This record gives sequence, structure tokens and C-alpha cells, in this order.
Amino acid sequence: MLVRVVVIGSLAVGLLSHGLAPARADQSAPPAKQGAKPGAKPGVDVQAIYKEQCAICHGVDGKGKLPGVASFPDGDWEHGSRLQDIAKVIREGVPGTTMMAFKGRLKPEEIDALARHVRSFDKTLKPEK
Repeated sequence: MLVRVVVIGSLAVGLLSHGLAPARADQSAPPAKQGAKPGAKPGVDVQAIYKEQCAICHGVDGKGKLPGVASFPDGDWEHGSRLQDIAKVIREGVPGTTMMAFKGRLKPEEIDALARHVRSFDKTLKPEK
């Protein structure tokens, strides 16, 4: 049994020294950039964040799945259509509505990427820098 530990230990040391050891669960790799929108921060998978955090109410297509929930493609931006306006709504939520604040759940760069993504559903808007 001691031999196995030594062999496994030697194998692990060999793999580590060559950078070939598998990543541990607590050493998560940066998220993939798939679905990244222009201007999004590298490493932010905005499609996955939108799907996990927003699509349940706003739908995959951004058209709103529930009564009273914002539909992004319709061009009706009650709280403003600028990136800073949309980011504020995502960050702080909208009191008296089902739109909750995400400032404690998402990083600032994820909120910025989501604002760009949400805004991109409205094809009448010009891209902001």
C-alpha cells in the first residue's frame, strides 16, 4: 500500500512539474468567451449568465415571458435605454416590481456585459461604446 502512495505521489509530482495535472475543483478555469458581445469583458460568458439569471422571466429571446416583465426588443425602455441606465436596473433592481437587484449576485463586469446583451435585443438602438 505504501508503494501505491509513493507511485501515485511520484506521478502527481511529475504531472505537476510539467503542468499536466488536472485542475482541482477549487481552481476553476475562467469561463469560456462563447457568446461574448462586442465590448464585453474577456472571460464573461454573457450568454450563460443571461440564460441562468434572466431568461426565466425575460425569455431566451428577451420578449418577456410574464405579464409586466420587460420585453427588450419592443423598444419601450421605461428606465432608459443607455447602457448606464440598463446596468443600473440590473444592479439595483426596480422597487415595486419583480425585477430584483443583482449587485450582490453578479460582478460589475458581468452586469456591464449583461447590460450590453440586453440592449442588443432592441435592433432600433445604435451600439454604445
